[in-house]
Amino acid sequence: MVSKFHSYLFELLPSYASALVIALLLSGCGIGVPGSDKSNDNIIGEKLGSATAMSDRTAATDRTEIAMFDPTTRMIHQFDLAQMKISRSIACENTKSAHSVLFDQPMGLVIDFSDGHVSMTDRFGRKSIDPIMMAGRAKSAAFNPTRGVLVVYDDMSSIALVKFGYDGQVLNTWTGGPVISTNQSMRAGDLIDDGTLVLGLDDGKLVKVNVDTAIQNRAWGTVTPLLTGIGPVSWLAPVRGFNDRILAVTSTTVALISLVDGSTIDQRTISSDETINLKSKKTDPHVILKDRTGNTTVVYTDGATILTRSTRADAPDVFTSRLSLLENSWTIVSAKTRTVWTIGGSRTEYYERTLKKFRLSDMLGSRKIEIANEPEIDVSSRFVFALYPDELGHGVRISIDDQSEAPINGFNAPYIK
Repeated sequence: MVSKFHSYLFELLPSYASALVIALLLSGCGIGVPGSDKSNDNIIGEKLGSATAMSDRTAATDRTEIAMFDPTTRMIHQFDLAQMKISRSIACENTKSAHSVLFDQPMGLVIDFSDGHVSMTDRFGRKSIDPIMMAGRAKSAAFNPTRGVLVVYDDMSSIALVKFGYDGQVLNTWTGGPVISTNQSMRAGDLIDDGTLVLGLDDGKLVKVNVDTAIQNRAWGTVTPLLTGIGPVSWLAPVRGFNDRILAVTSTTVALISLVDGSTIDQRTISSDETINLKSKKTDPHVILKDRTGNTTVVYTDGATILTRSTRADAPDVFTSRLSLLENSWTIVSAKTRTVWTIGGSRTEYYERTLKKFRLSDMLGSRKIEIANEPEIDVSSRFVFALYPDELGHGVRISIDDQSEAPINGFNAPYIK
């Protein structure tokens, strides 16, 4: 509701200015449909961030260690979340830049991305500096440690292919542009389980790229396009346990697509009343739809059909989502948003952040936890790890089952000058 103070402002302003103030106030109250997820569109693999995830599709089980870039010390810390301690800290090479991190726990490999630079540190502390040359900043990456393959996509639309040895040493690399086949450019992509790179093109076709062959030939070479019939794909994900199909998203469809012939095995239409709130690859790929009535629907696949589950539990905007068919669980973190206006501009804040966990088969709500708004968080099957904006370093591991907390403090202290 508009306050008396706001009403007084409207009397002092001309009509067009009043309309602007109303729009600003309503946007600050979070009124309207939930935000639409565009940041995951038109990338390869998953977005890179300052911290790695505990859950993603590349690992058979959730990680017990993660790596994160700390802007206070300009170092990358590797956390042991089982013991709640720092395993090691790695100095960054390009200290003036923002940094993104990729980490494989079994291999012990930490990859540090910054503007135009890449640094790789193996479990023994040996560094490989700029093994791949990219002019832009890395936006996303697809990583298949089992096959020793990494694909990096940057903001210049360059695509770097990397082949690793068993202990993380770089064996060979090649960087190509986004034009893949007959004047058609890449729109989205990911690695399937056998290490093949699957790319969706502008014309709606899919292509499969043998990474080893492309690196050896220093070119994309001849690829055989698969016509999908669903139009250009903005996001695609491998289906766990199936090497011959993907889950794909267009502006109007979520579809299960065969990589044998490009045919649509099953699909679910996105109605005009629905918005894609989030697309996630933690742990099984899924898409979250919101409608104007407050209904939240998760769309996923068991490899044979497209499946959906819906809930009317309050979830204004979903920022983190983890779905596991094996565990029969779906965990989300949602929050309300508001726009805060300052002299220098505006920023979006979220509040009333809440974790909800459901039994996927019948959508029984099994857990509900209020989470502080300040920290960066990530979710595994059993825990939430919350990293607070504290100069000395402060993090908390929260049990989803009983909400017990295990802290880690002062990890920046040895490096602050």
